Amino acid sequence: HPLRVIIMNCQSMKNKKAELHTVIESTKAEEILGTESWLKPNICNAEIFPDYYDVVRKDIPDGHGVFIAYKRDLLCVEISELDSDFEVVRCQLEVVGAKSLYLCSFYRPPDKSNFDYLYQFNVSLRLIT
Repeated sequence: HPLRVIIMNCQSMKNKKAELHTVIESTKAEEILGTESWLKPNICNAEIFPDYYDVVRKDIPDGHGVFIAYKRDLLCVEISELDSDFEVVRCQLEVVGAKSLYLCSFYRPPDKSNFDYLYQFNVSLRLIT
């Protein structure tokens, strides 16, 4: 069946738990790629996401942050060896009878230069292949 993926700029997940759950229920999303989560390490996933999702997060001290949330019945693994100082998380989704699907949630803050961020993002994409 088709994979349902949501890509969203959250602008703070902490205050939008109800809205997130409504979006998930209405779309039946299996994957959620989010930017500007504004989550901090002391906030656990269970406080925000439904209990049937696993979440890979990169919380950023200055308040931005990115995440990939996926339903627990999917075989999805974080690609941590590509970690960098940039706001990016990556996962590899295994699909039965098909090639792996690589998911990435990437955010470029408005005060950062396009070139530096996009160059590093391009480097990380090359490493996957």
